[in-house]
Amino acid sequence: MATLAIDHVALPCFDVPATHGFYGRVLGLPLVHAQSGSAEVWGAGEYLLLAYGLQGGHTIDFFAFEGIVRPPPDGLPKDIRHLALAVGTRAEVTAYKARFEEASIPFWSETHDVDDILVYVVDPNGVVLEILADEDSARARGNQAAEAGRVLERWIRRESEAR
Repeated sequence: MATLAIDHVALPCFDVPATHGFYGRVLGLPLVHAQSGSAEVWGAGEYLLLAYGLQGGHTIDFFAFEGIVRPPPDGLPKDIRHLALAVGTRAEVTAYKARFEEASIPFWSETHDVDDILVYVVDPNGVVLEILADEDSARARGNQAAEAGRVLERWIRRESEAR
């Protein structure tokens, strides 16, 4: 079977100027594509697509359209649904923290191991981003496939016993 890879992530955009400022100026991602056209299929007049480039040719795409409305909160913990973006080193993670502080953008940090750093920030559209260092994500993943299977089996057994 073929291995799947992410090509892009598509997200709603509720504030075009704030979204462009955040992804373009604060995160420093290049705007690699933009288009607009009829949004009749969504029951709106026109749409706008903004695509910001990531390494490897992948993009984060934002769709705005006339009349788009931010949905109410769904009650899930704010960090359970997020997009994780990796940089090379912990020093780069720290540099992003400084960018957020400079731009007066609230964020929070977590440390999951002795010296790894995870930084979380909410973008103008309510999307939670996690910024972490490649060196930490590679170390955390390691060779955990066998243990992952055991954890999953325990969870499924526990759920079936609770029924």
